[in-house]
Amino acid sequence: MYESWQTGDEHISLPEDASDMGDIIPAAVRKCQSRFPSFTYSTSLKDDQVKCDAIEQIHPNQIVIWQGHGDWDEVNSLIILETDTAFSTYSSDPAYTEDIANKLIVEVPGGYYAGITPGYIDKYGGDMSGSFIYLGSCESGHEGNTSLAQAFLNKGAAAVIVNTHTIQANYGNIMQYTVTTLLTEINPTTGNYYLLGDALAKAKSIYGTNDLEKGWYPAALGAEPFIVGDANWRVAQVDPPAPTPDPEPQTDVEILDSKTEPETIGSSTNTGDGDFAFCMITIATEIILSLCACKNEIIQS
Repeated sequence: MYESWQTGDEHISLPEDASDMGDIIPAAVRKCQSRFPSFTYSTSLKDDQVKCDAIEQIHPNQIVIWQGHGDWDEVNSLIILETDTAFSTYSSDPAYTEDIANKLIVEVPGGYYAGITPGYIDKYGGDMSGSFIYLGSCESGHEGNTSLAQAFLNKGAAAVIVNTHTIQANYGNIMQYTVTTLLTEINPTTGNYYLLGDALAKAKSIYGTNDLEKGWYPAALGAEPFIVGDANWRVAQVDPPAPTPDPEPQTDVEILDSKTEPETIGSSTNTGDGDFAFCMITIATEIILSLCACKNEIIQS
């Protein structure tokens, strides 16, 4: 059982609710669900289940955490598909001939794997309005390139987190866990749920701005997660207490109001217009998890 790992001179502990490194993302889901009890799991994909059409499963008002492999082909950041399937499997299938010819599906540099380009998302991605997507794969934002993130934004996503280089896996996993769970916490500085930008900044303050800063891996390239899109996106909004009305002046006539509104102590509401969904998509040797809550549900703070 992993309880901690060494990064340079520091001893970093795993989250107490994760049994080992492979349990970090499921632990994030469990924590989020415990904080928002109406969230329920809805999607689970693994390894060879993560095909091209996984992109089509992203919908409005979701959080999508994509764990897995990625690459850069000198033009675009790529999302690598099922890691047990060779590119030749796609290239020999007539169903993919047009997409391969148009470079929507390509062979990853170094051979063997297949990857999808931003063009694939442009063609097949559906409405992602209001969603936040964390692309934890390597090179998803190669040296600041935002073409892959922009493809999701073009479909309506509110924000995307991507990585500047090949990223050390433990650092990438703990950053995904920390950012995700912080989004379901109240920021003590503001008294409201964490903004995405604040959640990422806090995670970096704990684990390093990049995967080199705290010595996660001596040969690390300094991969840094960064936000493309709305850094002010948040899961929920805490409403301020309703103001106390001024007392009515005394008069000779007593007026009775049959409608008495309860006082608002404080509540959080969904920011999305549709059903809010918490969706975690993971590939390689991981799992895909998701949580869904009812539309505009009021959650007492």
